[in-house]
Amino acid sequence: TPKRTMALAQHLVDNPELVNPNFLTHSPKLAMVLSQRFPVSLPGGVLSPQQEFLMGPWTENFYKDTNVDVVFLGSTGVRNCGGLTVPNPLQLTVKQHAARCASRCIALLDSSKYSNRGIYVFCDFKNVDTLITVHTQENEGQLEQIARAGVEIILV
Repeated sequence: TPKRTMALAQHLVDNPELVNPNFLTHSPKLAMVLSQRFPVSLPGGVLSPQQEFLMGPWTENFYKDTNVDVVFLGSTGVRNCGGLTVPNPLQLTVKQHAARCASRCIALLDSSKYSNRGIYVFCDFKNVDTLITVHTQENEGQLEQIARAGVEIILV
């Protein structure tokens, strides 16, 4: 699980103003952090030694039957492409279903994601409501392009 996603999970756990949320994740590591204080639902699926998340048809079906307010999505990268990417097809379908089950989509990208990308786009920028990221000279052009797609950009 990427550092930015774990940092968000820890921030949510540490936030005393957050009352009675329910969380869904296909990351066992995130579930362990969030479950320190909140109920967390995990899908079934396959957990491989190389990956830190559940995948497969059980995981996809979990998100197909789910309706949430907000989804937070990470990505392999966004260099020279029209959206958030992943490197393998098993991740693709899980992330597509996760992105579609929410009323609001928030992407979390660190500076390395602007020089990388996966093979598969799982969520076009036009379907991302907010991007939480950092500004560098290297990603300035890409941030402008993403903003033109209607994405609100929050710099941290």
